[in-house]
Amino acid sequence: MIEVTVAYPAGQGRTFNMDYYLKTHIPLFKKRMDAAMKTIRVSRGIGGSTPRSPAAFVAMVHATFDSAEVFASSVRSATETERSAGSLAEEFVRCRCKDSERR
Repeated sequence: MIEVTVAYPAGQGRTFNMDYYLKTHIPLFKKRMDAAMKTIRVSRGIGGSTPRSPAAFVAMVHATFDSAEVFASSVRSATETERSAGSLAEEFVRCRCKDSERR
């Protein structure tokens, strides 16, 4: 079993819409990874390593797979699917732009 973690750094001037992320990006990731992904959880940064210090990350996503090979195969499969249906990166960018327009 392996865990793949994606961390979103915190920082001055950076924004992160957790509600949008949970409702849009996580379902998209689940769809792309299909049954290969065993679990997924999202952590929200609430504080740093010392009292009253800010969190280093606004959010982290942790997904588990049976092996690195299974994860790599899922990514390859999702990439091939996206090449025929359009770019996953472009879809994320479009979603992010729509999110920015809402603010």
